[in-house]
Amino acid sequence: MIGKVVLSGVVLVALAVPMVGAQPGAQGTGAQQRPVYGERVKVSVPKELQQKLNEMGFAVSPLSREARLARLYRWWSFAHYPVVVTSDAALHTAHLQFDWFQRFLEIAHLRGDLINLTDALVSKLMEYCDEGQTREEKEAALLGVSYFTVGKRLLAGGELADAPAPWQGRMASELKLINEAEGFALSPLFGYREDYTQYKPRGHYARSQEFASYFRAMQWFGRMGFRLKTEDPQRAEEQTRAAILICRALQTSKVKGENAMAVWRRIYETTAFFAGRSDDLLPTDYAKLLTRSEGAHELTDPNRLSQFMASAQELRKPRILGSAEPSSRTTAAPDWREATQGMRLFGQRYGLDADIMQRLTFDSVGPYRGDTATKGLPFTCVNANGMLIRALPRGLDVMSTFGFAEAGTLLHAEGDDLYVGYEPALAKLKDEVAQAPPGAVQADLCGLRLRAAAELARLPKGTLPKAMEAPQWSRKQLAAALGSWTELKHDTILYTKQPYAATQSAMAGASKGGGPVPPPPPPPRGYVEPMPAVYAAIRTGVDGLRERMQSLGYPEDKALTGHLESFAQQLRTLEEISQKELAGQALTDAEFRFIEGIGAAFTMPWQGYPHYRDVTEAFRTEMDDDMCIVADVFTDPNSRTALEEAVGCPMELYMVCPVDGEPTVCIGAVYSYYEFKRPITERMTDEEWRRMLEEYKNPSLPTWMDAYVVQRR
Repeated sequence: MIGKVVLSGVVLVALAVPMVGAQPGAQGTGAQQRPVYGERVKVSVPKELQQKLNEMGFAVSPLSREARLARLYRWWSFAHYPVVVTSDAALHTAHLQFDWFQRFLEIAHLRGDLINLTDALVSKLMEYCDEGQTREEKEAALLGVSYFTVGKRLLAGGELADAPAPWQGRMASELKLINEAEGFALSPLFGYREDYTQYKPRGHYARSQEFASYFRAMQWFGRMGFRLKTEDPQRAEEQTRAAILICRALQTSKVKGENAMAVWRRIYETTAFFAGRSDDLLPTDYAKLLTRSEGAHELTDPNRLSQFMASAQELRKPRILGSAEPSSRTTAAPDWREATQGMRLFGQRYGLDADIMQRLTFDSVGPYRGDTATKGLPFTCVNANGMLIRALPRGLDVMSTFGFAEAGTLLHAEGDDLYVGYEPALAKLKDEVAQAPPGAVQADLCGLRLRAAAELARLPKGTLPKAMEAPQWSRKQLAAALGSWTELKHDTILYTKQPYAATQSAMAGASKGGGPVPPPPPPPRGYVEPMPAVYAAIRTGVDGLRERMQSLGYPEDKALTGHLESFAQQLRTLEEISQKELAGQALTDAEFRFIEGIGAAFTMPWQGYPHYRDVTEAFRTEMDDDMCIVADVFTDPNSRTALEEAVGCPMELYMVCPVDGEPTVCIGAVYSYYEFKRPITERMTDEEWRRMLEEYKNPSLPTWMDAYVVQRR
């Protein structure tokens, strides 16, 4: 059965091979036969997509819930379809790779290090309590003991019977609030307001109790800090004394023969590579201010303590509001940068994207100035005690700052830029990003992944297919950038500081035998989306991960480093093929074979390494290659709402590509992307999001994606 369809001069031959769109990827169909030796197969385009393919040179169609990106490419290879390797596929595979390595390090090394570190510090701080010369010094030591005891109970469970009796009640109350994760409350230990909904395990941490306990403990050590200013000055002094004692304990304690500060550095530097450096002050910052007596004078002499606190207040201020604090724009509340400054054991990390969202919401920008009489309120707007404020950002804000002009157009069309001060704030952010020196946003994997997504905003120079010159292509790239960014936020949800809006509280093989070996059949002539800068940025992150693991002294693992090297080489090949395509140069058979086999190359091979499976039963599951994930990225305490970003199933891309000088329809996979709001008490896990998709209760794709996405009947 052979039929012909002519699309803008492209001849497509529909063969009796499985229809990709009908059962995506999937499990393959073993009863089907591969095409005969040497046969050139061309893609059969669903009729619903033919008009857009004619007009734009590409069209996209959703797939079923069972679709998996690497499996799709493997099936297309089996069917000998010519494929287009998309930047989406490379970015998604990078997410799978980096998330896997992060999980491995957390469960195989970091969790054990953290348990041992807390044990050592509790023991040392109890010694300081026994040796304390004053009541204030003893109370500060007990606060430190309680801080680490809570962390240890979150990590490993157990009772509080052996904890200091005067503090047991407060520790029990703290643990109850954390485990219930129901809302805002005053911290029983620290006395300031905390958002306990942040302790609900999400991302890959919801897969097992082992990961969940690590998540809660690291949230505790990342969010709760020893503040330099509180409403009660004596409480600030107590917390600062406790921070000084923790610094001393880190410098003098041993963790199984290793200096405690060295263990702390290994945990911090590993997580910093994945998620960025702390937005808050750390023990190393305080240690630089302490005298050679390791803080003894600051603990016993009120004047020395006051001098230390004044010096600490001159250190860097947090740039991201990571908790619910009142606005200084409409009330007499102190600036949150000063109110929240203090030392955290593993302070949550600064992210440029989080900074962008912070500076484009209340109270960095003013009230809504749009027409409320004839238009509904935009997505970002909340009525907070009588004032219409920009209480939530959009993913489009981040992408607009990174140079996606289409993002700014969409924000304006939906009224999400109609706030006092929004336009100058956005312009300033764009200037800062554009003028940042090379390498300023590339020091860690988080920055490199942001850079890779930002590169999608810029078309490379050279020979491009018709599709990439179509206006609608910019929206496909925007969705890819948002999808990749969502995966980044998912992977770093534990470590990066989630920004908050301020609260508004006032009105306003070879064959055997002697016969000749037949040559392999000619490979399908596929294509690589020519985005060399994207592939180069990802490759830099892969190389950096390998180097970081070596520098931090992790045990040598040849299987692990070998796979990193293999993935880096695949990215290098994508980069080289892209450059040849842009220069109009012909590809070799070896390069076409690489394109054909990209599904196998992008498949995670960890099941072949038994020692990885031995780490924990839940470390590797059959859902690891499920593309559907969700992450909350911003909190509005006014409406008690979280902004959720999500990726759904991969979608099919049909694209007319210049292959061997001929326009050829190739098939590939791209991101789907969602953005919606949820109550903070219902922050979503991946499992909840996937169930929502399976039950068809998910929100719709953004309407701006209709420009290139066609729903199939």
